[in-house]
Amino acid sequence: MPSSEVAPLRIYCVCGQKMKVSEDMFGRPGKCVACRLKIRIPTPDEIPPNTDVIHLKDHPELLRKVKRGVKRDEPKHKEEIEVAPLPDIDPKAKVRKALGPLDVLEPLRLVHNLSDKVEKQLAAVKGSKDGKDLDEIARKDPKVSELLGIRTRIHAAEQDLEEELRQRLMETAIELAATQEKIAELNLAVRVGELTYAEYRTQVDRLRRRRDNQERRQSNLRGWLTVDDVHRAGGMTEVSFDQIPKGSFRITFANELDENSTLLDGHVENLRGALAARAQAERKVSEAKKLQKPSSNGAAADVVAEAKAQHERTLAQVQYARERLEQLADDYSNDVQAIEAQLDHTRGRLQAGQIKRDEFLQVEESLLRAKSDLTKARALVVRALNANTSDEVPRPRGTFVARLAHGKPGLRAPMDAWIAWAGAALVLAALFLPIAGSQNVLQLARADAGPSGMWFLVFPIGVALIAAAASFIPNVPVRGLGYCGLWLLACLMSTAYLHETAYSDSPASVALRSGAPLLLRPGIMVYALGLLGIAVAGVMTLAVTRDGRIILPLTAVATIAGIGAVVTDLGGMRVAKPDLRVDMRVLTEEQPPVHEATVTVANTGGREMLLASNSTLANAFALHVEKRIGKNSGVDVSAPISIRVGQSQVPAGAVAVSRLPVLPGQSAQMVYRLPEGEYRATLRGSGSAAPLEESFTLEPLTEPEPVAAAAPNEPEAPAPVAAAERPRSALMEALSAEVTLRGILGAANRPAQFSITVTLADGATSDRTYGIGDEVFTRWTIREFNPDEQTITLGRGSRIVILRRGEPQKLDTGLN
Repeated sequence: MPSSEVAPLRIYCVCGQKMKVSEDMFGRPGKCVACRLKIRIPTPDEIPPNTDVIHLKDHPELLRKVKRGVKRDEPKHKEEIEVAPLPDIDPKAKVRKALGPLDVLEPLRLVHNLSDKVEKQLAAVKGSKDGKDLDEIARKDPKVSELLGIRTRIHAAEQDLEEELRQRLMETAIELAATQEKIAELNLAVRVGELTYAEYRTQVDRLRRRRDNQERRQSNLRGWLTVDDVHRAGGMTEVSFDQIPKGSFRITFANELDENSTLLDGHVENLRGALAARAQAERKVSEAKKLQKPSSNGAAADVVAEAKAQHERTLAQVQYARERLEQLADDYSNDVQAIEAQLDHTRGRLQAGQIKRDEFLQVEESLLRAKSDLTKARALVVRALNANTSDEVPRPRGTFVARLAHGKPGLRAPMDAWIAWAGAALVLAALFLPIAGSQNVLQLARADAGPSGMWFLVFPIGVALIAAAASFIPNVPVRGLGYCGLWLLACLMSTAYLHETAYSDSPASVALRSGAPLLLRPGIMVYALGLLGIAVAGVMTLAVTRDGRIILPLTAVATIAGIGAVVTDLGGMRVAKPDLRVDMRVLTEEQPPVHEATVTVANTGGREMLLASNSTLANAFALHVEKRIGKNSGVDVSAPISIRVGQSQVPAGAVAVSRLPVLPGQSAQMVYRLPEGEYRATLRGSGSAAPLEESFTLEPLTEPEPVAAAAPNEPEAPAPVAAAERPRSALMEALSAEVTLRGILGAANRPAQFSITVTLADGATSDRTYGIGDEVFTRWTIREFNPDEQTITLGRGSRIVILRRGEPQKLDTGLN
């Protein structure tokens, strides 16, 4: 066909680029000047008559697939040489520089790093062999042959990725064209009165957000297809040849507009962030160039190249953000025109009598307010477009911004907000579930009017309210940071409160210490699930942001470390550590002399210690001073005559020994006056730790006999006949005990056990269980049991005593 008969042809690529085809390009392979998409220019015979424009999205047969296995150095025929149609530029239209990639695609970065690594290794091999051909070297060196095979696999993976990117680009372009067509249809429908302005805003906001996300995807895909080195792909990183991709690639798009924010907020914030990133990249390029010297090695050149690539990405981000704001300004202008058309249509309906005057005034007021809001929003967009630094970018504020975002069904709450709300609801529901027996938090707070009970009620409510409020933060990283901060604070505070209940005597703490383990109680389980929901919301929010790679691991580490520190009392630093010591002396100034024993309990830990006989507190210890009355039995001695805690002397009887606080670094000293015998001081904690024990013996005291002075020159008088020793009734009475048989425990094939109470003269009692042959008191042992009469026989030498149930009997020490 003569060239004069061929109409001028223009081709629209799937990326939207318009190209002009010259006569010598027909029938030859080509590629898009913007996205580098491989195409085939049709021959004149393939062009339908009267056709001067071809859209590639309607003619997929004109798309070429990448050929594999073709060597780069192999000569090509003229028909196989690719041509690039000239871009068809409207002289009246704005000329924009082609955008590079906005974001980093990890598969593309991996492939380019692998390619860079293998090319460097092959270049090193070729340099060591004086520039010989690699194929010739590979015949002799298997390692070089293996490297050539790896390079072939990497090139194949690179071609597969490129083909996948082109396919996604074509799909995105088709979707974008469909979205733009729907927006145009809606704009026409609202102008002719087929839709109300409220219905129009409901639908067009959703479509515009979809359009802008598709525009960002298209810009990224076009930029990724232009990447030709490792620095523009995202920078150098350590890779292994085992990471060569196999199979299909997963293309992910990040930093898309959040559904919970308006287009005005999103694009203005994107421009602010892009300008700040551009300034930082410019500083980095300037510093990198200072490091590069003529004698510097390749590492400095790589640093400069990577800084320039990052600067190029920031320039693309700034340009893209400004283009989106320009589009948003056009959208607002179209909306203003739609409102004016709606007003004209509504006035016509009023004149035709289809609506009443009041209804018209109401519609007119709402439309005029929307027009005013759009005018203010467009003015703010213009100010943002004129900004050259991040500080000059205005912040969307004012009631008109809230009205633009209010009542937009296209803006659904994000999934993380729903999860946060569900977590807050579970936290509130835990208040009504049993947490201590059959009591819930509300009942515990009612029973405990102190700070402990009120905190237990107020804190969960505060957590739920803060979680619900954080879900309304429009900025995604800030919202995720709020979730993570709330999770960390709630976990640490809740763990600390529950842990401290083991050291508190408040009614709520006492109730929590009894019953099943805390984590198995319904209220605690639901509360923990609520906090877990807040944590999941934080993970979902930050997982799509760059800051999440740092914030999420730090939050996890801080939570684990904080809970571990609380549960372990800072590694044992905040626990009460008792130390038991017994000092003895004889008071010779007393008549008769007596033994005095001082029992010292020192607190060497970091928490207050409580000396209490009957307490379930974790820092409570029970002190028992017993006199041995058998091999494995004893009776408590009387109360101490004086008590000293630290430097304070406590008068006897002023404070009960059964509850005595000892601060860290202090010691409590109890002074006892005891008769001779074997004694044992035991300090036993409320936990499972082994008790501290100190045994001591008080020897019998002998009074010196007075020696009378003999008269001079008098014969020594004969010694009188020794009179019978008078019984020491008072001493014997003090050393005697009263025993009572309380009960008899018997079972088949088991020896009987006897519950016996031993009461000393000072009132101290001991309830123990004995068997046949056990010593009850000072060599008084159980000799036999009469099951018929339910009595037992105690014997000491030739003396016996019959014990009947409930009848006390006196036992002496056998000294009389």
